[in-house]
Amino acid sequence: MIRELHEDDRQIILDYVYQKERENMFIIGSLAEPDTFTTNRFFGLEDGGRLIGIAAGFGKWGSFVAHCQQQDGINGLVDHVVLTGVKIESVPAFRRYAEPMVERLKSRHGRTPKRISEETIFLLGRRHFQPVESAATIATEADREAIARFYTASPSVSPTQKELARVKPDCTSVVHENGKVISVANVQGFSLHYAQIGGVGTLPAYRRKGYGRQCVGALCAHCFGKGVEGVILFTANTNVPAQNLYRSLGFQPIDDFLIVEYV
Repeated sequence: MIRELHEDDRQIILDYVYQKERENMFIIGSLAEPDTFTTNRFFGLEDGGRLIGIAAGFGKWGSFVAHCQQQDGINGLVDHVVLTGVKIESVPAFRRYAEPMVERLKSRHGRTPKRISEETIFLLGRRHFQPVESAATIATEADREAIARFYTASPSVSPTQKELARVKPDCTSVVHENGKVISVANVQGFSLHYAQIGGVGTLPAYRRKGYGRQCVGALCAHCFGKGVEGVILFTANTNVPAQNLYRSLGFQPIDDFLIVEYV
């Protein structure tokens, strides 16, 4: 049986996704948001009253993920979500879950991807971390607007309140030069044992000087200081320089990831 899950089911969802913590970081992160059941939809596959599979449609991003150890379970979740009318603009998931989802969307529902990007998942354990001498620091509230501008397409335009609200200074590392934020990395989500890093970038005029590596290194040290066991990040298979950067800090590839886009 598949049913929609609501606020009263929050703990049931958490109990399930923590069985495969690294594979379900997106769902775990979304459950940390107080309005998650307003902006997102969750569906559970049950067997004898026990949750054995889960699907989530993230309304803000139009993304959809499903997790189940059984092929038939993923097929059923995909069918149910499509029939329920959940917006599916992308499928970002570990390859072993993304591929059956994409196949079902195509063969049963006639949805063909427009783009498929392949990525590698990297993991850094505490004992493998190679700290670096760094000019990067953890951001402060005073950096909020500069960070928001860094991530916008038009840095000269004042960021909106929504863009400002997305910035979490205590989960962001920055490098300043002459009072200007020139390099950034941020934590996109925490679970009990892991932190997921993303948003790594450096302004074009300052690249190839090691600032990205310094930002990631400072942020990893910050996360380990908070007690996490490991740091996870994703990088495109074509981005060899970034992969080399992460390896130099002690990151190791652990799995394959797909971002499948339908629009």
